[in-house]
Amino acid sequence: MLRKNNILRFKTIESTNNFLKENYEKVENGTVVVADIQTKGRGRLGRTWVSKKGGLWFSILIKKDIKKPSFYTKLSSISIISILKRLKINAKIKWPNDIYVNSKKLSGILTEAVTVNNNIKCIIIGIGINVNNETPENGVSLSNLLKERLSLDFLLEQFIKEFNKNYYHYRNLPFLLNLKWKKNLTFRKRNFVNGYKILKIKPEYLIVKKGKITLKINSIHKLEKER
Repeated sequence: MLRKNNILRFKTIESTNNFLKENYEKVENGTVVVADIQTKGRGRLGRTWVSKKGGLWFSILIKKDIKKPSFYTKLSSISIISILKRLKINAKIKWPNDIYVNSKKLSGILTEAVTVNNNIKCIIIGIGINVNNETPENGVSLSNLLKERLSLDFLLEQFIKEFNKNYYHYRNLPFLLNLKWKKNLTFRKRNFVNGYKILKIKPEYLIVKKGKITLKINSIHKLEKER
């Protein structure tokens, strides 16, 4: 799957995801693209991801044995959670794709599919982890949590190992991956968020209910901001 010797590195790039979207035909399966700085880093739903020097910003290209995009989001999430546990950091997945520690955002994942004539040609998994960089007010970095600077290369190496291990374990057992992903979410089925009861949890959407109102939403942000 992913290999340490199959990494492309950039000092500055607009977006590692965009680079792979534009060059996927020329790049090998399992390639990892890493940037010191992203000038146009993106998050889910078109949000900006601030990617200053000191963070770990990278994207992965999958062109063989392609599975649903949500499989790779879950796989990446639990891989990051496992690494953080070894660092004695208690983190949770804020549905559907962010890693939070004590209500602060530590990491985000953006999984995208490139399609041609309705056929998926590749999956691109973009990952950002706050490590030694400055963060926005709602963010936190590993150096803040551990009170020391960490090696970005070491963290990337640990992620590649964990991702590969989990991929081979769960590739034919997606239901078990789904269970582990749900177990690490900040909320569970039948929990309430601002008065809305969670009826169904899917990677792409939530079904929630409040009184007689039932909604299908693709962002928990709507419920959290409601007063």
